[in-house]
Amino acid sequence: MPIVEKEIEINAPFEEIFEIAQNVEDYPRFMPSIKSVEIIEKEGNRRITRWTARVEELGRTMSWKEEDFWDKEKGECRFHLIEGDFNKYEGVWTFYKMGDRTLVRLKIEYEMHIPLIGALLQGLIRRKVEESTTDMLEGLKERCEIGKV
Repeated sequence: MPIVEKEIEINAPFEEIFEIAQNVEDYPRFMPSIKSVEIIEKEGNRRITRWTARVEELGRTMSWKEEDFWDKEKGECRFHLIEGDFNKYEGVWTFYKMGDRTLVRLKIEYEMHIPLIGALLQGLIRRKVEESTTDMLEGLKERCEIGKV
């Protein structure tokens, strides 16, 4: 199964970044491909969220529902697919304190099967997951450092 892993160093304290990262409903503001994120359930550190994304190259909208577990003590958020267009979608956000800076790592393992032409599209799907991962990290960095988003 493909795995995408990226990291970014952000010039802001852990507590601030962790708090902003949890506001997943704001992600469409800095992720061009994400059309909406809705929190369906929220109880303690557990959330159920519904995501909708537009994949222009495929001319279609994708959607999925995931379960997220935010753990401030461990500095992480683990998530996994409940249902949707992916066959598998799970991963972890990890936040590392570095004094007044924070290293944020995002690892996503995914699998998506599209009948008949799926093998031809695997490269495109990987590129879109990589772009999305980069958009999340860079958007978080911009929001924390500049406050523009």
